[in-house]
Amino acid sequence: ELAFKSRIATLIYIDTGAAPAMTELLDVRVQPSAAGVDIVATVKNSGRRTVRTKGTLVLYDAAGSVAREAAVPDVPLLPESEREVAVPVALSTSSGQALSTGSGQAPAAPLAPGLYRAELKLDLGLPAIIIGETPVRIAPPVRK
Repeated sequence: ELAFKSRIATLIYIDTGAAPAMTELLDVRVQPSAAGVDIVATVKNSGRRTVRTKGTLVLYDAAGSVAREAAVPDVPLLPESEREVAVPVALSTSSGQALSTGSGQAPAAPLAPGLYRAELKLDLGLPAIIIGETPVRIAPPVRK
């Protein structure tokens, strides 16, 4: 005898109005990924309303020039919860084509090895923008 049981669920968000945002940035760290690195922000919502993440990530080289710019993903931060938000940073492309800076400017070349500074600016519903920074070290490619 073979029996199947299924369920369908729908998630509904209700914004109840004027509850104040109570959010904070707990940590910013670098995590390797397939295309480069992810800048991962750990954010916490202590309030009783859902907040959506907005913002930008800017990667600065040693001279202080913008090397990459990317938008922070627009994801919900549920009430009384903590979540990680990853912003991918591509180091190069497999085809050797130039990468976009994400800012509408001319395409950027692959990132050279060295030390960079990642600056994450988050709008989490507070009166002020939250800023976090972390160093990013780009290693030279491994030759086979």
